[in-house]
Amino acid sequence: MKKGVSILIAVLITSIVLATGLSVVSIFILELRTSGLASESIRALYAAESAVEWQLYELRKEAITRPGIGGNILSNNTMYDDPTVSIIGTTVTIRAVGTSCRGLCPINPTAKRALEIKFIQLE
Repeated sequence: MKKGVSILIAVLITSIVLATGLSVVSIFILELRTSGLASESIRALYAAESAVEWQLYELRKEAITRPGIGGNILSNNTMYDDPTVSIIGTTVTIRAVGTSCRGLCPINPTAKRALEIKFIQLE
């Protein structure tokens, strides 16, 4: 009888330890995925910011053009779509979308972020 009870207690304790360990591992994996998505999101935002900065440079040259058809692929596996520029009176709006990719852009996009700026153009 004592052997049966001790085996039952050992199995019960082992089950509790195993369940706790699996819970900790699943939380750890979820946190790793979340932190990976956050870094991809930041990279996409930086790509959008690059497009806006490029467009501001073009505006300062007084040549409102677009960077290229279909977006530009940057060296860090990110890309940006063609920024849109709208000028209404003296208000200028620039909107750009950046994409972060795993592997080759634009085949495997993982995160997209948009950035929009508005400013008043002084004469």
